[in-house]
Amino acid sequence: MRKAYRAVRRSSGKDIDEIFREGTPIDKALKDAVREAIIHHKRNGNSVVTWRDGKVVWIPADQIEVDVDAGEESVG
Repeated sequence: MRKAYRAVRRSSGKDIDEIFREGTPIDKALKDAVREAIIHHKRNGNSVVTWRDGKVVWIPADQIEVDVDAGEESVG
């Protein structure tokens, strides 16, 4: 955890309290982590689970849509 904190502080020049107050860097980090996980699942042939219309839905790896270059994911 300390290693990640130092990396964030170095890259942003902000302390952890400021980062939590803003929220935006945390949101971006979570979005990036989800995108990386989806890409990893697709490349390894693993399904992912999502919530759709009030139900849990399994998405097979061959149906996962993720734009590796654009940084946006679309599971479905």
